[in-house]
Order: sequence, then structure tokens, then C-alpha cells
Amino acid sequence: MDLATAGNNIICETIPVPVPQTGETKMEENTGDNISSEAKETGGKRKKTVTFPEADAIVSGYSHPRSAWPASECTSAAEVTAAYKSVCEEWKVKPVAKVVAQLEHTSDFSKRIPGLSLKGEKLDVKSVEALEEIFRRVRLNYLEMDNSGLEDENAIALFEMLEFYETTIKLNIASNPRMFARSWLACSNMLRKCHCLDSLDARNNPLSEQATTLLSRALKLGSNLQILHLENCNLSGRNILILMAALKNNFTLAELYLADNRLIPSDALHIGNMLRCNTKLILLDLRNNHIQDVGLYHVSEGLKEQCFGHGLATLVLWNNLVTHIGMAHLAETLEVNATLETLNLGHNNIGNEGVLILKMSLLRNMNILRLGLVATKITDLGAIAIAEYLADNNKVVRIDLRENCLKVAGLMALSLAHKYNYSLTRLDVDRTTRRESLAGYRDMYESLYKQIGLYCRRNTEIVSEQEARRKAADQMRLDPGNLPLHPVGGPTLLANNLVSPTSPEFPLPPPGGGLYPIGGVNLELTSPSGVDEASVQQSPLGASESNNLGSGDSSTAVEPSSTTSSSNSSDSPTCLDSTNSDPIPTHSPVLPPNSTPDP
Repeated sequence: MDLATAGNNIICETIPVPVPQTGETKMEENTGDNISSEAKETGGKRKKTVTFPEADAIVSGYSHPRSAWPASECTSAAEVTAAYKSVCEEWKVKPVAKVVAQLEHTSDFSKRIPGLSLKGEKLDVKSVEALEEIFRRVRLNYLEMDNSGLEDENAIALFEMLEFYETTIKLNIASNPRMFARSWLACSNMLRKCHCLDSLDARNNPLSEQATTLLSRALKLGSNLQILHLENCNLSGRNILILMAALKNNFTLAELYLADNRLIPSDALHIGNMLRCNTKLILLDLRNNHIQDVGLYHVSEGLKEQCFGHGLATLVLWNNLVTHIGMAHLAETLEVNATLETLNLGHNNIGNEGVLILKMSLLRNMNILRLGLVATKITDLGAIAIAEYLADNNKVVRIDLRENCLKVAGLMALSLAHKYNYSLTRLDVDRTTRRESLAGYRDMYESLYKQIGLYCRRNTEIVSEQEARRKAADQMRLDPGNLPLHPVGGPTLLANNLVSPTSPEFPLPPPGGGLYPIGGVNLELTSPSGVDEASVQQSPLGASESNNLGSGDSSTAVEPSSTTSSSNSSDSPTCLDSTNSDPIPTHSPVLPPNSTPDP
């Protein structure tokens, strides 16, 4: 169909156009003597022209596009499975048994199902085309295509289907190294046009400069992406420059994972420049790179210029060849930064000198809630500095000191400081020590370890009580006409004040222990210092229970892999949670169902 015919068809679909009479045609026929002189000069080719109706007669109205989704509430597992098997027969491919099994175990298709995993399944173009029968009927929270053999042809087909049907919220395309520029162009279009997709995991995919440019274009022009995993994607050099330049104008991305990319100090310069402009990024994971002290200086300078109340909340510098020299730059940033809450410096050669440099800045900065110092070559001297910080801070909720050279002296200082701190719910130290040669000191170390577990349990109960108080106070403010006679915690309720002025809203138990009303019941909190050694040994907290409450086991600490990284793995260096026994990120990505996080 030529251009003139196509134009007339479009016109006839909207408004009837009168057919021109004989001799009124605007198209010159390329027959006989009708060849114009201009056509003769150009070798006998005719000149084509197209005309349209006058003024605004072309468009008479518009309608919204029809939804790509059928009545999903009428869809059943048998119907979806039958449709998938039928289209597989048409394409002459074998149905993926894992997909069929997952569909058969799903009962409700009226809303997004938890997920669909094709991890490890080698899919060709026909197998991917057959998945359209599922995507047009089923909506997902998570689609896992990890190591599924995606190449240009099948990847383009997949991205176009996901874009059209708005199939999934979180997409995992990790470990597909044969995706090249054409695939990333289709992925870029999907990111810009797909409104439901908010998480993309593309780790272990080596990106070329062209592919990085295409991906960055989607981040710069606008997408709804909030979580982006680019671990082990060969981003060092010009690629990180292109990516950081795009993120300067991005206002949606909240979590960025750049582990295992062999980043060097010059790459950290571009990251620092991005942090100066971008105040929407909340989590930045730089673990297992080589930014060193100079790179930490560039990142720290970028954090200094972030606006008050808006900026990075979690910074992971695990295993980046940082020494005590870089702590001086970081200390200057902590003096002025008011947004950073989680700081992980694990597996860096910081030593006691670096901890002493950070101590004064940590005392002035009351925003740090989680501090990770795993395997930073700290001895008792550094532990005493941490104890001094802990005694004067009532905000921090977790400190991780595993895999360090702590002895009885350091643990005793930490235990004494923890006794007077009512915010720390997890203090992770090694369960046993191999540094003490005498058996008596080893027994004392174990006793101090259990005391720390008791303090963590006490603080956990206090935090739970404070949370219950806040919820009760919020309920009172929302419904002041329905106030209970005895509010949570026992404060006296007055006519105009929710809490009696003589009773603090969130009081803490006295340092020496004693009676204090918790939940309306007088519960005696005995100070651990008053418990003899026999009672400590007979404490109901066993080894595993005390570990869950606050004291980590060094045998369970696992260093992140050099090839893969996950922000919510067990003992992960990303963030340290105050209520769970395993460190989890504050803004962790949703994992697929029945999946295990990477080490």
C-alpha cells in the first residue's frame, strides 16, 4: 500500500471524503504522455503528492485504548495451563514443566500472583513467544528470568510483551551475558513506557558502552524504576560516567547496587558528583570495589552538599581498601550530614586509629542508627572507643563488631556501656574468643557475652513498649472521644493532655533497675550487674536464643561473594536490622517466592 492509499484509508475511517471527479485527481499517473517534464528529467520517475481535507476535518474525536487485560477474575489455572500448552503445540515447542507446575498451584488470578520463576530454563524465541498466552492472562509481582539464555531475539520479544501487558512489578534478568545493544534498546523502551515496573535486577550482565548509554537514556528521560541492581556489570571507566550523568536528573530511583564492578577512585569522583545533584537516592551499595581513601573522599564531598533532610540514608563501603586515612574525610562528612542512618565499613583496614577518628564525629551525629565494623582489625582499644560512643548515644540500634580481635577488656567495656544504653537492640560480637589463653578469661568472656544478650533483650522489650505507646497515642489523637481509662504504660490521663505532665511520655527504666510499669503491670527489671555468675549460666537464654537477640556468631558471618551480591542475605553487609537475627537492608528488594537470597 503506497502513501496516498494509506492516507485515504485513514480519512475514510474518520470522515467520509468525497471522491474526486475525473480530471480532479491530485495524483499524476505514470502512464503514456502524462509523464511530466520534471519526471522526464529524473529518469521517468513520477512525482507523488498527497492531499488531506481542509482545516480540522481529519480528526472528529478520540477514544481511550482498550485495556490489554481480559476479565482476569474469570481465569482459572486450568484455562491458563490449557492455553499455554495449546500455543506450545502450535509453535512446536515443549511446555516448560516448571511454569506449568507453578500455574497449577495458583488458585486466584483476579490479582497479581506472587511470582513466576524460569531460572535456569534455556528459552529460545519460540518458547518466549509461547509465554505470551500466560502474560495476557496473568499478572505477576515478580518475574525471574535469571540465567534463562536470553539473547537479542528472545529478549526483544520478552521486553515488548512485558511493556504491552504491564505484566510484572519486579523483573530479574540477571546472568544473561548474550544480551547486546538491541536487547538493551528494547529494555530501555520498556522502562520508559511500562508504568508498573519498579525493580530491575540486571546483575552479572557485562554492559558495553552502547548498552550503558541506552539504559541510561531511560533513567534520564523518565521511568518508574525505584530499585536497580547492576552488580558485576563492567561499569568501571566511561560506563560509570554515563550512568552517573543520567542519574543526576533522575528523581525516582531510590536504591542503586553497584557491587563487584572494579570501581577505582576516579570512578568514585563521578559518584560524588551525582550525589551533589541527586537527593532522591536512599541506598548506595559500593561493596567489593577499589575506591580506596581517595574515592571515599570524593563520595564524602558529595554527601556534604546534600540538602538537610533529603539525601542518602544507607551507604555500604564493604571491602573497598579503605584505611584510617579515609576515616578523616568521612568524619568531616558526619559532622554536617543529617540524613545518613546506616554506615557499613566492614572488611576494611580501619583499625583502632580509624575508630578513634570517627568517635567524636559519631558523638555529634545523632542520625546514625546502624554501624557495621565487621573484620576491621579492631582490638580492645577500639572497642573501648565504641563503648564511649555507645554510652553517650541513645539513638543507635545496632553495632556489628564480629571478626575482630576483641578480648575480655574490650567486651567488658562494651557490656558496661550497654548497661546504660536503652536504644541498642543488637550488639554483634564473636561468641567465643581464641585470643585469651587462660581458661578463666574465656569463661569471663562467655559470661559477658550472655550479659550483652540480656541487655539486648531488655532494650527490645522497651522498644516494643514505646511502639505500643505511640500507636495508642495516635489512636487517641484520631478518636479523642473514645479514650481508654488506663492508657498503655499507665500514665494518668488528663482532660486536656493525653499524658500527665508528671509522667514522661516514653520513660526509660532507671539505670540501677527496679520497678517500672510496663503495659500497666509492675515488672521488675533486675540489672544484670546484680546477677551472680550461677544465675547467668542458668539463664533461659540459650546460645542460639542469645544470638538472635543480639550477639552474633562469628562462624556464621559470610563475606559477600565476589561475583554476586544481594542486599538482604544472611549477615549481609548492606544494612543491619534491629529486630531480626539476620542483617537486612532498610530498603530491601522483594525476593521471588521460595527463593534463597544470594550469599
